[in-house]
Amino acid sequence: MTSVATRFALPAPIVLVVAGLAVSFVPGIPGSEVDPEVVLDLLLPPLLDGAAFESSAVAIRQLQRAIIQLAVVWSCSPRSASRSC
Repeated sequence: MTSVATRFALPAPIVLVVAGLAVSFVPGIPGSEVDPEVVLDLLLPPLLDGAAFESSAVAIRQLQRAIIQLAVVWSCSPRSASRSC
């Protein structure tokens, strides 16, 4: 996957997510459910780690407004409407 990410100049975690989505739509592959705790404990940390190595304080400062706006949108989304916004 790293060679594919390098060839297309994309972050490796993005390539992994796209590959996982592509495999999920292949007919004939049996479906499976993953416990959300497994995702939070095993899958999410490497994705965040990869993103952390590719970010910088300057980039975060430049994107600060968009980051805050997305944080507000996600925290106030209909899925979390039961919680106060």
